[in-house]
Amino acid sequence: MNRIIWPLLAALLLVAAARAGEPSVVLDAAQRERLALASAPLVAGRDTGDVTAAGRVLDPTSLFDAALARATAHSVAERTGRELARVRVLSRGQENASARDLEIAEDDNRRARLDVEAAQSRFAAAWGDDLAERADLGALLARLAPRRAALARVDVPAAADALGAPTGLRVAVAMRPERALGAQLLGTAPSVDPVVQGVGWLLLIEPDPPPAGTALTATLHFADRAFEGVVVPRAAVVRRDGGSFVYVEAPAGSFERRAVSLLRPRDDGWLATGALAPGDRVVVRGAQELLGAEFAQSAPAELD
Repeated sequence: MNRIIWPLLAALLLVAAARAGEPSVVLDAAQRERLALASAPLVAGRDTGDVTAAGRVLDPTSLFDAALARATAHSVAERTGRELARVRVLSRGQENASARDLEIAEDDNRRARLDVEAAQSRFAAAWGDDLAERADLGALLARLAPRRAALARVDVPAAADALGAPTGLRVAVAMRPERALGAQLLGTAPSVDPVVQGVGWLLLIEPDPPPAGTALTATLHFADRAFEGVVVPRAAVVRRDGGSFVYVEAPAGSFERRAVSLLRPRDDGWLATGALAPGDRVVVRGAQELLGAEFAQSAPAELD
């Protein structure tokens, strides 16, 4: 709209409050026709809480290496700890341990404990805190070694909103999506996939796991994500002062502006919540013109 049409619309429209805190624009039949307004009823929408993910079966060799390095560091630390305890006893008894012997034993044990911390940090950085703190890691590695089980990773694209921990999952080979694999969640992946740039999870697949490198498809279920709402067409949404709104058609040519929370993008619009219900008619053509006219008199500088 240009400088000429906004003042004209402002003169034609009566802005009032239809409900408590709900501004509205009132038009007669001629004014509605002039603006070529069109409205459509909202339909119910539901988010099941399912999110699609893609992934692959991993080569567990680096996991074995990280576990071995950590176990070796622990073994060395235990040995140096025992040696330090022995030297301290000899030193207190003024037997065959000098102050220098004690100092060397303390330094060896200190370095060994630092090596344990470094090995633990490297393990967590590569495989995540969930695997690093897993009490039965040895049993898990025992299943992976003879390939009775496989380690896998699946990632949700960055476009997905914030997610918690999955409450359910279904995993299949990408080339055979109809055949579900036995899979269990091991924990959150510690790094971001350079291609997907989203959130990732580590999985254990057994029995009959596919070989390393196999592409996977997965459906992750998030119980907290599921909700009921309405589907709002994109053309119905207008924005003002950081908020999102739609105009709901009311009786007697009144169009009520209501705030809406746009929670999930869809091909046909947004899955949303707010003071809306299935069957409400929202303006899908001319909504921006209504918004501009509503504020034409109160903020003329914004109409340029």
